[in-house]
Amino acid sequence: LLNGRILHHGTLLFDTDPDMVAGALRADPEKFRSKSSKSVRSRVGNIRDFLREDMDLPAFWAYLKTALAGEGFVTGALSPEELEAVEALKRSRYDAWEWNFGRSPAYDMVNKRRWDGGSLEARVSVKEGRITGAAFRGDFLSRCSLEPLEKELEGVLFRREDIAAVLERYPLRDCFGAITGEEILDTMFYGQDETEAACD
Repeated sequence: LLNGRILHHGTLLFDTDPDMVAGALRADPEKFRSKSSKSVRSRVGNIRDFLREDMDLPAFWAYLKTALAGEGFVTGALSPEELEAVEALKRSRYDAWEWNFGRSPAYDMVNKRRWDGGSLEARVSVKEGRITGAAFRGDFLSRCSLEPLEKELEGVLFRREDIAAVLERYPLRDCFGAITGEEILDTMFYGQDETEAACD
């Protein structure tokens, strides 16, 4: 509830492939550990399997609108002016990194990648968009302690360009052997870069 308004969203599975859904929900629990409220997982079912009379999706959509709103369901379309206002709000607020990532709940993340220079594991804890702890492990050839770098990353925004600026101040060849700065960033942001691209 915000400013007297409520946004509710969810997913209704009408007629999906249960094996495909199960595969999409099967994730490595070590990769991402959110400290937000945990969702209760249960078996997934298709609405179509529970209908008294079979119907296709358009028929179910018509039935659902009537069941939810009776005869009071009103359809319409935004005017060009309203669409431009929506686009302006998107650009000014919802395209921002702070909105999409900076307000996320505290979480711990583990990413592992193998490069020509060896394997690299990045463990990062984030709160309010900033790194609260970072650690690097792997079988790369390191000739110096990584502790100063890990310490300096604390408090930095968990954003590729901000971390790149920190990495530039360190002799990465001594710290990570043949693993490059771009490979370190690709490891840390493995999976997130695609998410950011989808928000653009």
